[in-house]
Amino acid sequence: MPLKLSPSVVAFTLVGLLSCSTTIFILIPPNLQGSRGVDNEGYFGKVTSEIDWCENNYVHTRYIAEFANSTTSLIYCLLAVFSYIESMEQLSKDPGAIKFQLLLVSLWSVGIGSTLFHGTLLYWAQLLDELPMVYLICSAGFIVSTQSSIHLTPAQAKTGKLYIFGCLLLTLTIVLTAQGTHVHNAGRGAGAVAFAINLVFVFHGSSRSAAVVSSIDPSSGVEMNDLFAHGFVCMVLSLVSWILDSIFCEQLLAFSPRVFLNFHAFGWHVFTSLAVYYMYKALIVERSVILKRGDKMGKIT
Repeated sequence: MPLKLSPSVVAFTLVGLLSCSTTIFILIPPNLQGSRGVDNEGYFGKVTSEIDWCENNYVHTRYIAEFANSTTSLIYCLLAVFSYIESMEQLSKDPGAIKFQLLLVSLWSVGIGSTLFHGTLLYWAQLLDELPMVYLICSAGFIVSTQSSIHLTPAQAKTGKLYIFGCLLLTLTIVLTAQGTHVHNAGRGAGAVAFAINLVFVFHGSSRSAAVVSSIDPSSGVEMNDLFAHGFVCMVLSLVSWILDSIFCEQLLAFSPRVFLNFHAFGWHVFTSLAVYYMYKALIVERSVILKRGDKMGKIT
C-alpha cells in the first residue's frame, strides 16, 4: 500500500531536520575543522576548505583526498543523465522543458563540484559544491511554483526572474568577497538558509500537488504519490546521515577508520541523489497530467 504523507507532516519533519543541519553547517563543529589525516601528504597540498568531512584524507591514493566522498559524488552526474534520457520524449513536447533541463544541469553540476571538493579539499572547490546545490533547489522551487501552467504567466515569469536575481546576487557576493570576511560568511549563511527554505517548499508543494493529481487522474496520482514518498524518505535518511556524520565523526572514525561507516558518502550522497531522482520523476508525472489537460487543469499547487 502506497505511503501517503500529509503536507503538514512533510513540512514539520523537514523543518526539524533542516534546523539542526543548517545550524551545524553555519557553526561548523570543531571535529569538522582543519585537516584530517595530516600525515598523509596529498597531491593537492594543504587543506584550504572550511570543512574537512569525516573521512581520513589520502588513504587510498595521493591524488584523491576523500576517496569515498569523491567517488559517490559522481552518482549525481549519472542520475542527471539517466533522468534526462528517461524524460527526453516528454520534454521534447513540453513548452516549459527548459525548467526541467536547468534542474538536471544543476544536478550534474552538483556532482562535478562535489567530486572536485572532496577530491581536493580546496576552498574554491568547496564553493563549486555549495553554490550548485542552491541552484538545484531553486530550479526545483521554480518548477513547483509554476507547474500549474503550460506556458509561464507574467506573474510566474517574475518569479523566475526573482530566482535568477537571487542566485546571481548570492554567487557574486560569495565569489567577489574574501574567504572569512563578514560579507562572505553572510552570503554562505544566506545560501544555506535559502536551500533549507526552498527544500521545505518543494516537498510541501509536491505533497499537496500529489493529492490534487490523485483527484484528477487516479492512476497518475498513485504513481506520483509513490515517487514522492520514496523521495521524501530518501531525503529524511540523507539529512539524518548528514547530521550523524557531523556530530559523531570522531566516534565513527575510531570504529571504522577507512570508509565503511562513512555516512556522508553512503548516506548523504546516495540518498540525496535518489531523493532528487524520485522527486524529478514525480514532477514529470505531474507535468504529464498538466500537458494532457491543458487549460482545464487549473491551479494545482
